Amino acid sequence: TLKIIQSLYEKKFTTYPRVDTTYLSDDIYPKIPGILKGLNGYESLTQPVLNAKIPKSKKVFDNSKVTDHHAIIPTGQQKGILTETEKKVYNLVVLHFIANFYPEAKVLTTTVLADVNGVEFKAAGKQIQSPGWRVLFSNSNAENVTDYNPKDDAEPNKEQVLPHFVEGESGPHTPEVLQKYTTPPKYFTEATLLRAMETAGKFVDNEELRDALKENGIGRPSTRAAIIETLFKRNYIIKEKKNLIPTSRGIELVEMINYDLLKSAELTGQWERKLRDIEKGNYLADNFIGELKSMVVDLVNQVKSDNTLKMISIVNDTDAKTKTKSKSARNSQPGSKTQPAIKAQPDSNSQSTVNEMSLKRQESSNNQKQNSSGGYSQISDYTPNSATSNDTIDIQKSNDIQNTIDSSDAHKEVSKNLAENDKLDKSKIFSVKEGDRCPLCGKGIIIRGRTQLGCNRYKEGCNFRAPFPADVDVPK
Repeated sequence: TLKIIQSLYEKKFTTYPRVDTTYLSDDIYPKIPGILKGLNGYESLTQPVLNAKIPKSKKVFDNSKVTDHHAIIPTGQQKGILTETEKKVYNLVVLHFIANFYPEAKVLTTTVLADVNGVEFKAAGKQIQSPGWRVLFSNSNAENVTDYNPKDDAEPNKEQVLPHFVEGESGPHTPEVLQKYTTPPKYFTEATLLRAMETAGKFVDNEELRDALKENGIGRPSTRAAIIETLFKRNYIIKEKKNLIPTSRGIELVEMINYDLLKSAELTGQWERKLRDIEKGNYLADNFIGELKSMVVDLVNQVKSDNTLKMISIVNDTDAKTKTKSKSARNSQPGSKTQPAIKAQPDSNSQSTVNEMSLKRQESSNNQKQNSSGGYSQISDYTPNSATSNDTIDIQKSNDIQNTIDSSDAHKEVSKNLAENDKLDKSKIFSVKEGDRCPLCGKGIIIRGRTQLGCNRYKEGCNFRAPFPADVDVPK
């Protein structure tokens, strides 16, 4: 949408698009008649406004709510050719502009309180007495506007229409008891996520911070779409039809971040509040910068002090896997200090890339047990020094990182993770179950992770890891 409105601006159909206000400055008011007259094709809608005195409402014209640029409006110039998509967006801008000078819609709200054998019932409904600006958004006028319903803005809680009631009246009624279930929040679409970023304050409990976010939200009109695009590029979210779905990689990233403030809109609210105070002269910019530096130092120290091994899966949606042979594994002699490199071989359809380090030593009999998804076991007894000419590496495909990676660091992590386990009898590792006492430290309890079992005392330094029992053959 930002690209489309930018194109309309460059063709001089609309004003500057990168704005964060819905208000016009007072100096625009004298130009309104000229703009309305220049809207060719909209004469039937603009004429009622031009035939009367154009209202100057504080809800539309307010210098205090305008910073660098006023809200997006049509220029009144229509020289040029628009694409079909540009026509739809331009039509939406024009209708909203004209609607500001139409009469207000008058709605009659009815609330009925009824008493049935001591049980109180309540019903509410609305009836439109005068459509006012709503006539602009009838099907004939808004035929080029997609996925828009003005009632979504005016009446977020859509209520039923009630017949006329007289206070005190009574009558027979046949009750109907319905059984319904609460439903979880709907998935975001790109449109609703952009709206949520704009109105992020309603997700914040602190009233002061909520007020600070009211005018700005998360990001700016010029950056919000790019933020969502970045989430796509990094494979944190995917699109299913119109819905935005978090990937396992995105979920794990959020779970991995222990600093809750980083994941909350409250941080943006705090910054916006302080920036507003700086603008008013009530807060020093140097103090704000100093606080930011302190926060970053604190975050870095927290990460340094956390010795737990955390990994994020890099998984594509088909969860496809490919097996390749490691050149270094073939060429290296047992006991060599050189670590085998891990490389993915591209196929004809997509670029294979190194993923979730699922390493498994392939037995000569090729007798591995596969899991329900068709892949190989998550944990194995593969170590760098045990590489032979028969070793293969299971690599999941993705499209967002390079197709090669030096595996020395990967092997170090795997070795670190399994070094402590090597002290144990293999049967103990492969027979452990969720809820058992940790066989390594003897104090913790075995819990189920996303990809394997582990000790709940991992924060205290216990590195015990074991595969899910159903995924491997238990050694005899």
